[in-house]
Amino acid sequence: MSEEKTIRKTWLVILIFLVTSPVVGMLYLGRWFWAFVYLLLGFAIIYFTESVWQVGPFSPQGAALLLFFVLIGMVHGSILSHRKVELPAAKAILGSILTIVAFASGLCFVFFFGFLNRPFAMTATSMLPTLNAGDYLLADKRAYREDKPVFGDVIIFWSPSLKNYFVKRVAGLPGDRVQMKQGELYINDEKVARKELPPFEYEQREVEVIGEYRPDGRMYRTLNLADGSFVDDTNELLVPENHYFVLGDNRDNSSDSRLAGQIGFVDEADIIGRATYIYWDNRKKETVFRPIDELP
Repeated sequence: MSEEKTIRKTWLVILIFLVTSPVVGMLYLGRWFWAFVYLLLGFAIIYFTESVWQVGPFSPQGAALLLFFVLIGMVHGSILSHRKVELPAAKAILGSILTIVAFASGLCFVFFFGFLNRPFAMTATSMLPTLNAGDYLLADKRAYREDKPVFGDVIIFWSPSLKNYFVKRVAGLPGDRVQMKQGELYINDEKVARKELPPFEYEQREVEVIGEYRPDGRMYRTLNLADGSFVDDTNELLVPENHYFVLGDNRDNSSDSRLAGQIGFVDEADIIGRATYIYWDNRKKETVFRPIDELP
């Protein structure tokens, strides 16, 4: 069986690693196994920066990690470039095909999570009972490219003051006058329609659940941990232009637009997208891929 025996030029290897990626560099060297390994490492970096750090691969932290990834690959590739590649032709062809398929899959993965959707991990209980700490969800980054957020949407946004991402529910649109009275939500002097629902188990006790209705008749659930909480009554707040008033569904345990010194009103420019699906339910410890709007 014929074999390929070649030595690659080190300067060209370094250039390919730097301009493209360690995956393509290893493919150029004929090291399809290592190409696949670096592809998996690339996936791991994207997942870690998106879901664990929640900063994205192109943030300063993510960029530093990617640069380290590329430098490691360059050093590894330059060492391998001095060694002859001796592979049976059939194995080399098969390896190249598998690596190309894996690389194409990687491009699709990056496109899906980089431009269409973004994974997020819930780190707090402020959105109970809809979302629990430890849940993983997807944000549709295209949702508001043409449309605007509407009342009841669950959005993911960046808080410049707190330098962190948050998941909350839209409870007031630009120009709305919003007020909380004894734990009840009023918009433009009209109380949002509510309905008492079966209790929810929270921290080994049952707490009151109140369903609030959207204008289209759909309902979402909120928790009332205690009456008379300091956030149960607020002044009337006028939502500025291009801003939104947001609340956590766990009303007595949420930092949101009721606290001006913390989150305050959410600038439209800081909204990442609309939360669409839960793909890991931490409460049930199972993969669910359930729409956010679907009541559990």
